[in-house]
Amino acid sequence: MERLGSGGFGVVYRAEDFYGTGRQYAVKCLRRTPDTAEHQRQCRECWAHGEVSDHPNVITFHDTAVDEQYFFMIFDYCPGGDLYGMIAKSRMFYRKDDLIKRVFVQLLDAVQHCVDNGVFHRDLKPENVLCSLDGSQIYLTDFGLAAKANYTSRHGIGSRSTMSPEALGEEVYLTSYSVTNSDVWSLGIILCNMVSGHCPWHEATTRDKRFREFLSNPYDLRRNIPISRELCALLMRVFTFNPFARISLQTFREEVGKIDRFFMSEEDMAYSPDRIRELASGYAKRGPTPLPSGMSSWGDDEFDLAEGSRVVLVRRRYRAAPASPEFEGAAENPVAPAISAVGDVVLTDPWLAYMREHEAPESDVEIIDLTAPGLCPRPVEPPVLRVKTPILCPLWLDGQGA
Repeated sequence: MERLGSGGFGVVYRAEDFYGTGRQYAVKCLRRTPDTAEHQRQCRECWAHGEVSDHPNVITFHDTAVDEQYFFMIFDYCPGGDLYGMIAKSRMFYRKDDLIKRVFVQLLDAVQHCVDNGVFHRDLKPENVLCSLDGSQIYLTDFGLAAKANYTSRHGIGSRSTMSPEALGEEVYLTSYSVTNSDVWSLGIILCNMVSGHCPWHEATTRDKRFREFLSNPYDLRRNIPISRELCALLMRVFTFNPFARISLQTFREEVGKIDRFFMSEEDMAYSPDRIRELASGYAKRGPTPLPSGMSSWGDDEFDLAEGSRVVLVRRRYRAAPASPEFEGAAENPVAPAISAVGDVVLTDPWLAYMREHEAPESDVEIIDLTAPGLCPRPVEPPVLRVKTPILCPLWLDGQGA
């Protein structure tokens, strides 16, 4: 009936019971690849989700189906969308302490249920949490990267913005690490998003200026995002660089229950840096954003392009590149020539101001032409730029892919 979304492994559609009951479902469509690693991943996802589907805060997994080309997984349909949409578009949790506590405890309970049943998620992020229409109920989903064992030696699995330092495995390298401890870190990032509408940093590496500031003084967390003193004290125990010293899921739940205020008080806000007041003001005013000129259907992932134009995604690999005020040196920059065509739509990084603060010695980004055959752009939040003149600096979109 309708395409709900897509990810790195498949597309999800809204469907209705063919036999006339009228009940709606979400159907995840994956390409069949027998006798491959991808097929094993699909089987693991079915097993993992099936093991924990009986919990009220895990989306119900009903059945599977196959045809010659595709493999289908059938779930309950959740009309409220995902937690990311509730945070970024609906402002559902803005200054609603009781709602944040109720919803986040549900998420903690869902993750604890998974751990108790030998399922370790590894990809906790707002996009993998579905919501009821009023935002009061949440449902954990997408077990595509779930592990069967708590300890793993695989690094770089998940989404960089929510991954713990040991899961990234770049600056903190452990032969094996606890997925549960790493998921506690990811849950802390989600809680920051719910309260402030922002991540505290882009990634948990010392390349990130905000993360470096946090490491040098954990109390600086309140200089990065507008949160209460109580929440800051708790998050300092969550964002512990040593994973073995990090608080447990059970302790996390207990401490969240003790917090009365998640948001920064108006009194503290008055004495905070300008950046904090701007973040809080932006979260308060955030809502559905009108389409930029020249764009047609945002929700249907379609762009109204002039003939010969493209939609180009520019995303980072590991390093940021400082913005250049001039277009000189384009021959040495692999990105600039690829996005310099007049009329191109460039999906840009909302962290552009942050990137300008970086002093990376070289560019390490990649470009994807989303109008190439077989690719379709994913809905993204602005800023989106239509290039009227050649682009002057490399830009990229925060995330793992289109």
